Amino acid sequence: MPAQFIDISVFNPQQIDWRAYKAWSASNDGISRVAMRSSYGVGYIDQHFAAYREGALSAGIDVIIYYHYAYPQYNANPANEANYQHSVVGSIRAQDLVILDFEENVDQATGNWAYEWLATQEANYGKLPGIYASSAYIASRLQDQRLQKYPLWLANWQFTPDERPSVPDPWASYEFVQYSDKATNIPGVSGNVDANIFLGGNTLMSTTIPSGWSDDGATLKGPNGIPVVLGFRDYVLKNNWNKDNWPLEPEQHCDPLEQSNTSLGAGQRQRFRWVTLGYTAKMGIFEAWTGPELLWYQQKLAQITQEIVALKANIGASNLQQINALVKQFVALSGQLDALSKV
Repeated sequence: MPAQFIDISVFNPQQIDWRAYKAWSASNDGISRVAMRSSYGVGYIDQHFAAYREGALSAGIDVIIYYHYAYPQYNANPANEANYQHSVVGSIRAQDLVILDFEENVDQATGNWAYEWLATQEANYGKLPGIYASSAYIASRLQDQRLQKYPLWLANWQFTPDERPSVPDPWASYEFVQYSDKATNIPGVSGNVDANIFLGGNTLMSTTIPSGWSDDGATLKGPNGIPVVLGFRDYVLKNNWNKDNWPLEPEQHCDPLEQSNTSLGAGQRQRFRWVTLGYTAKMGIFEAWTGPELLWYQQKLAQITQEIVALKANIGASNLQQINALVKQFVALSGQLDALSKV
């Protein structure tokens, strides 16, 4: 059985049991995948996108495919649609992919329009985006040799993951095949959903447990016993992690995530010996810049130290005044007592 995954949008339930889904998707090759619609046209974001992305990243889904549904009949400049998706999705992980969903049966839907969108997104992300289209659509509209370098996600509903439809020109192979729009009984997802198989090689990743660490399939632990879970665990396993870069603390929720860059908002954080891993729904998991954060804390410490010195000085002066006042009262009372003793 080939590796499988689903693609989802606002037409599917917002609530997904991501842990159950991840286990199903990773059951063949150990790598979980999901595709989700990020945007469509210009100015439109899929209503479930934020929730889907946060859920997938929090659960540690290995590969996310962000697809954009094109409307060439409304947007003559394909670069505008590519740049709009880029503004919605922002940065992505090295293993993730952006895709052009090209389906509209209109005169403006041409191979050149698709190529310009793909070329723009290639420049935006510094790597190849992909394109989704059906076999018949490709035959009638996408006979442009420039498209063959972009990974193909072929829509060909054979309704079984064991079928291998022919590869349409101008491509020589495909990465994914959407084999059904009516798959059921997908763990973690209710109702019918689009189902796909993975057959390519561009998004495969190996996992490695650092020497001296332990992992039970859900919790990774450094030699000091501190746990690393969910997305942070997957990041360590898939990024050639140095075995001596132990976790220093369990994962924590921080608001703001970084004091030196409060625009990131709230997120998750885990500190290691040499790096801090951060997570936000917008950015996913990333290695935080420790230099700016350390500098912020050093500057804040210096500021607080100055305030303490000033506060001590103020407290000392106030005490001296109180002492002087008490001395004066003592002298006055002593004088009155002396005067009374002479009566």
